[in-house]
Amino acid sequence: MRKLLTASNDTTIYQTYTALNAGLDEILEIGKMVTASNSTGSYDSGSARTLIYFDLPTTASVSATADYYLNLRLANASNVKRNQAVLVYKVSRSWDEGSGYLYEYPYNAEDGATWNQATTSVSWSNAGGDFLTGSTSASLTLSTYPLQDLRIDVTNILRPYVSQSLQSTFYGLVLQFPISDETDINNEGNI
Repeated sequence: MRKLLTASNDTTIYQTYTALNAGLDEILEIGKMVTASNSTGSYDSGSARTLIYFDLPTTASVSATADYYLNLRLANASNVKRNQAVLVYKVSRSWDEGSGYLYEYPYNAEDGATWNQATTSVSWSNAGGDFLTGSTSASLTLSTYPLQDLRIDVTNILRPYVSQSLQSTFYGLVLQFPISDETDINNEGNI
């Protein structure tokens, strides 16, 4: 039996626009944002990360050994290098979705999660979000071209929460490029 879970909160946070979010935007982004700098005539590059939260089922409604996949439809991809990795980590604190849009005049876009803030009144401990790396992470290598929709196996992250073998609160997932790719000025990939 398949059970589909949809996100109840999601947002994209931007290193270049540290005080904004795209919480109500229907498009989520990961990778890099390259923007023209009006003051210098050059281009600035910063990372984009996506936060996703959904209510998890209980073992009363699904098997304790169920597998979990994060399925994301590809709207657009540009400058993505061959074999680009996409990483998924557990967010380690609560955050708010926010009500911003990236390409529209954002009404009240400084509410909710941004690059520096988890909520309007609480900062992340680390710029770009607080998340746990290590064995409870997931990844996908983009090796099929043209790029297809993303399907990431997140079983090792979610199963401990659903089976309740992990006695902590689920705060969602963060999707991003590896730090080495985020800091590489030559990597301008965006999904």
